[in-house]
Amino acid sequence: MKRIDEETTLPEYFKLWIKLYKVGAVREVTLKKYRETYHFIENNISNLKRQIVKFKLNI
Repeated sequence: MKRIDEETTLPEYFKLWIKLYKVGAVREVTLKKYRETYHFIENNISNLKRQIVKFKLNI
């Protein structure tokens, strides 16, 4: 499993979040929506780093 650090991209973080916290905890239809969101993030804002997102959310 990849270690999460300042270089972790948003898609990497989101994919891991789904795997660790949502698989087995939510219905399949919800999991499908999370995966669709993951693909959107991966295709549109894949280079965004976790630290930038964290900073923006804390403002």
